[in-house]
Amino acid sequence: MANNDVIVRALQRTFEVNDRDQFTNCALVFAYNGTGKTRLSYDFAHYKRGENAPQHTLYYNAYTEDLFTWDNDLENNTNHHLLINQNSALIQGLAGSNFSEPLGKYLQVFTDIDFKFHYDEQNAEIPDYVVFSKKIKKKERVQGEWKDVETEIENIKISRGEERLFVWCFFRCILDQVVGETEAYKNIEYIYIDDPMSSLDDNNVIAFAEQLYSVIRTQFKKELEAYKAGRQDYRRIKFVVSS
Repeated sequence: MANNDVIVRALQRTFEVNDRDQFTNCALVFAYNGTGKTRLSYDFAHYKRGENAPQHTLYYNAYTEDLFTWDNDLENNTNHHLLINQNSALIQGLAGSNFSEPLGKYLQVFTDIDFKFHYDEQNAEIPDYVVFSKKIKKKERVQGEWKDVETEIENIKISRGEERLFVWCFFRCILDQVVGETEAYKNIEYIYIDDPMSSLDDNNVIAFAEQLYSVIRTQFKKELEAYKAGRQDYRRIKFVVSS
């Protein structure tokens, strides 16, 4: 993918509405590992974007995952938590919104881990880190009888796959804001999702695909209805998925 400008222009042309009433809001890009898919997503987001121009593309890729980093408490190995880059424009758009509940619902589809956001005093609108916990059942002797007792393990280090799912569900909440046309994301025209299947098992891949399809389908239906009604003021959001 040496000449990404050519690919970006070709992708953008796929979304043009032509005279034959072909209406598309999703493009798929397939390429082998190591060919530069992540770099393409970055170049797509910055293609012909002026220095002070508003961001026109949100991308979910390795750069997005890098906004979340672990503090593993190497000294005591007890208080593990995932730091959130509060300076990211992607995350700042969520400021003031209550997204813990929807994020929890999205995450429950994939895993039974629980989470809790921590907010610092200087920035109470965006969490600065998140801690994870998990409920397990273990045998305990209660009044002379062995019973299954539920215990919560706190400050756990989750797996790489679980971490990726959490970041996706976090991004999924941002997609809700974009599709809902909130002010913070009003200039977004494209959603670029790069290589979403890495580190996921087969069941989670299917659940992930269903969530992504739901977003794309909901937006597509809204746009298509507006287009067929002859409206000119509707907002189009185009999706690019590479794998």
